[in-house]
Amino acid sequence: MTETKTERYVTYAEFDDFKKHDFQEVRDDIKDIRSDLSEMKGDIKVLNTSMKQMIDSMKFYKTVLVLAVLVPVANRLLSFFFEH
Repeated sequence: MTETKTERYVTYAEFDDFKKHDFQEVRDDIKDIRSDLSEMKGDIKVLNTSMKQMIDSMKFYKTVLVLAVLVPVANRLLSFFFEH
C-alpha cells in the first residue's frame, strides 16, 4: 500500500503568481473595509453632533417651559400672600 505523495514545493514563479492574485484580493478587501470604516466614522461624527445639538435645544425648551409654568405660579403665590 503505497500512497502517492503530492508535491510540497512550488516554484518561485508559481509562488509569485499566487501572491499576485490571492494576496491582491485580500489587499483589495482590506482597502474596501478601511474605506467603509472611514465612512462610518464620519457618519458617527455627524450623529454625535446632531445629538449634541438636540440635547442643547431640549435644555433651552426645558428652561422656557419651566419659566412659563413657574412664573405665573410664583406670581399667584406672591399676590396671594402679600395682597391680603
